[in-house]
Amino acid sequence: MPTARKLGIVIAAGGSGIRFGNTNKLFQNICGLPVFIRSVRNFLSVCPGKNIVIPVADDHRDQFEQALEKYLPDCGVMLTQGGATRPESVMNGISALPKGLKWIAVHDAARPLANAELLQKCLEKAIEYGGAAPAKRVTDTIKQVNDDNIAVATVDRTVLRSIETPQIFNLEALKEAYESLGDAALEYTDDAGVFTACGGKVYLVDNPEPNVKLTFPEDLTLLEQLCK
Repeated sequence: MPTARKLGIVIAAGGSGIRFGNTNKLFQNICGLPVFIRSVRNFLSVCPGKNIVIPVADDHRDQFEQALEKYLPDCGVMLTQGGATRPESVMNGISALPKGLKWIAVHDAARPLANAELLQKCLEKAIEYGGAAPAKRVTDTIKQVNDDNIAVATVDRTVLRSIETPQIFNLEALKEAYESLGDAALEYTDDAGVFTACGGKVYLVDNPEPNVKLTFPEDLTLLEQLCK
């Protein structure tokens, strides 16, 4: 896919992962590979390693370097300093990307099942709309509650989607959105929120395939079953 040559990827790996426990979840093995290695490897057929940057915390940098050397030697993937917040990490990643790119994908390192086909689908829609991300329809009944945790209303689920990554945007437009919002970017839990807050359009690509995010220890068992 020719346009993929203009694509850069920031794989966010600088979070604390406190809900997982006292160990960095990204180094957990799933079917023989560390979680973050799977997240990188799955995209290499679409995006060259030199266009992929991973912002990481300083105290884990050596571990990331060693894992890349062991499992993906000479892949060209770059590490850069993670920030105190996700927006800072994403901006650090963008700043470390090679010049001349037009599109930026931001992906959670803790989502090891997202594949190259999904990346391509999102890129195609981002080219058309300016931004795109995978999502799933909400199938559960959703309740609104009051301060006492009492259900007070049923939310219309037909207009709700659960958003995932990789999220892809026009690179300059995403940079401008982060710069425009400044500290206010912290109010948003993903890059699509930042992008739309500044007028960008994000097309949501229906993704029927599993794209589980490793958050809790019990998620490991599910990911082991799904990656086989």
